[in-house]
Amino acid sequence: MSDKADTSRIEVACCLGLTDSQAFHYPAPIARHPSVAKVRLLRPQRSAYGIYPGTDYILTSRLLPLRLTQMYIHCLRLARRREVKAFVSFNPFPYGLIPFFAARRYGKAIHFGFIGPDWYRHMRSARRNLLLPMVKKADFITATGERMREEIVACGVEASKVAILPHCIDIERFPVNEPAKAKYDCVYVGKLIRRKRVDVLLRAFAKVLEVRPGSRFCIVGDGRCAGTCPAWPMKSAWGRPSISRATGVTSRTTCPNPGSTSCLPRRKASPFPL
Repeated sequence: MSDKADTSRIEVACCLGLTDSQAFHYPAPIARHPSVAKVRLLRPQRSAYGIYPGTDYILTSRLLPLRLTQMYIHCLRLARRREVKAFVSFNPFPYGLIPFFAARRYGKAIHFGFIGPDWYRHMRSARRNLLLPMVKKADFITATGERMREEIVACGVEASKVAILPHCIDIERFPVNEPAKAKYDCVYVGKLIRRKRVDVLLRAFAKVLEVRPGSRFCIVGDGRCAGTCPAWPMKSAWGRPSISRATGVTSRTTCPNPGSTSCLPRRKASPFPL
């Protein structure tokens, strides 16, 4: 094999602290890139959804202190590999910091990705003093919006290093049904946690029911609040009356895979949480 063939495609490594669904889908765009030969995922277990083509797992302990130690050792070994050119992260703390030190030691590129409220949570805590100097030394940073990008740049990060990673959905995979054939008026697909504000959707749906009593709303997801769904919003936590199945809310508390969830083709609209 020629030297050109050896170096024409690269390997990328990533320490993961995500859910099974996220661990399967998040690295997929990287693995699909024509310049990437393999994405090495460091995680305590393989995703329940299987192994995405172009990725493989390096398994670590489930115990957090031992897991972080093992991840760092593996990152050092990966950084010594000629084929590994970059480390990416979806959780800057702690899973972005671990490869940072290995990447700096061996001159490999390092990426920090901020998803959702991560940037604000870290910058408003004591972690700021540890994380920000490392973010400034990163080769590439992704933010989820212009406001976040502006705040990252305002903290002293070079503007040329910060890009906006837009949330997007391939609508071709989720064609909207003909209204007359739709079983549901709306389908929510996502984690059932307070941060996703499904309670807001339910309160809005209650208003819909006032004018369209026969409307149906299907919830597909799993999470800490799954046991109380569809009796959301919880009276004690959010001070709102419950919405029950009798009002047209169907609950499907299984971990969602938007690519194969059978109820999606049977709806008129779908809110996808970001």
